[in-house]
Amino acid sequence: IDVFGGQRRTIEAADANVTVAIENRRAVMITLLSEVATDYIALRGYQERIKIAQDNVKAERETLGVVNEKKKAGLPNYSALQVHQTEALVATTEATIPPLQTSAQQAIYALSILLGEEPLALVKELEISPDKTPQAKAPLIPLGLPSELLERRPDVRQAEAALHAATANIGVATAQLFPKFSLTGGLGQESSRAHRLLDASSNFWSIGPGVSWPVLDFGALRANIRVEDALQEQTLIAYEQAVLTSLSDVENALVAYGNEQQHLTMLTTAVTANSAAVSVSRDQLKAGTVDLLNVITSEQSLFASQDAQAQSRIAIATNVVALYKALGGGWEDFEDEMNAQYAGQSGPTTRPTTGPAANQP
Repeated sequence: IDVFGGQRRTIEAADANVTVAIENRRAVMITLLSEVATDYIALRGYQERIKIAQDNVKAERETLGVVNEKKKAGLPNYSALQVHQTEALVATTEATIPPLQTSAQQAIYALSILLGEEPLALVKELEISPDKTPQAKAPLIPLGLPSELLERRPDVRQAEAALHAATANIGVATAQLFPKFSLTGGLGQESSRAHRLLDASSNFWSIGPGVSWPVLDFGALRANIRVEDALQEQTLIAYEQAVLTSLSDVENALVAYGNEQQHLTMLTTAVTANSAAVSVSRDQLKAGTVDLLNVITSEQSLFASQDAQAQSRIAIATNVVALYKALGGGWEDFEDEMNAQYAGQSGPTTRPTTGPAANQP
């Protein structure tokens, strides 16, 4: 009869340890899915940057053709020097393509391995035809993510279950101080010397209710309780650290996402301005009213800003994946709830700036 709850606390601790194992598996799955998403985003980013470089090489070759025509026509200010400068520009841009192609192929191989396939299994499926321009796109993050989402993180749930098990183990150790009752009796062998264990004098039996109470072991039992208390305190510290780590991960992902959005906006402005500058400089080059160095500088600036813009989009998408992982699997349930809550409002749909929906981790 479990009068003092020792068996109940043992079962409680065992159930909590099962939860720890389940959350370990969830942590592995979330990490795997995050790696797949990150590698896929990286792949599309490399492919987009390859397309940007190829387009710039094509445009720069057109500039090289104009320079060669003007040199052949014997126009002033167009000599072998200008031809070599333009050829250097084309070659420099072309030189960026092979490393990007290597990284793209390696990303495909990594995805294949993560999905349990041979390295070359996904090459045909994931390669991009020349007429397509892939872009790494990320969903918008809703306002007002509640801190309760952190409770879904496997490491937090695992630490919580471990704390539960450690607390239950204190109850198991404490129950050892109290007597144990039996209703059915018992049968067995007991001896203080091993060679007499099989003697008839070592046999014992009892019929009916019985009680056992380790009175002489109270010192050891109390020491064991102190050990379990210390282990519970250690587990509590680990749980607090898991919560703090989860908050840090979310804040890092959010600040990286927000600042990268601003970075992308600025780069988009730069790309627009550089595109206009290149267009004007090329027209003036054909008309012979601009120095070639200005055209080369404009084309270099355009390529650099376009490449940086593509990398910024990749960073934003990667930051969203990091936020998914930091929240233990995303925020979709919360977003569906908020959409349902505000579906009946008139005018622009906005999220509240105060209240539970505005609490950000």
